[in-house]
Amino acid sequence: MNLDAFYEQHHEAVWRFILAMVRDQDLADDLVQEAFMKAMAHQHLLEELATGQQRAWLITTARNLAMDQFRFQRRHVSDTEIGGDFEELPAGDFERMLKGLPEHYVGVLRLRYEMDMNSQEIARHLQVPAPTVRRRLQAARALVRQNLERNP
Repeated sequence: MNLDAFYEQHHEAVWRFILAMVRDQDLADDLVQEAFMKAMAHQHLLEELATGQQRAWLITTARNLAMDQFRFQRRHVSDTEIGGDFEELPAGDFERMLKGLPEHYVGVLRLRYEMDMNSQEIARHLQVPAPTVRRRLQAARALVRQNLERNP
């Protein structure tokens, strides 16, 4: 399989499909490029497929990459829903937000935002299930949000 010809044959269709999904030209460019990189890595599999199947594989791969991006953005939004990343706050503001919170909430917030751990890492560190960590983070964010609304 000639990769240059493969690219020329499928690039436009895949790019249009992804652009319609993400509505951002730069992101579409990045996702399509990543999909073609995966195609290069799986060239031996693609050579066994018919042209239509190759395009379907490529579009599915690009779609999955876009969905991964959406999941990442959604997770990031949940981290910032209280009005901005804790990492961007001056240290005093972060400490002020933690004041008065139950210790188990303070602990998960510190691990998440000061140590930059994800919920799996926090769970291992605290030796609790990851869903427990996520519930604590959600509850802690809700309390912080309430405190900020009462005491801006």
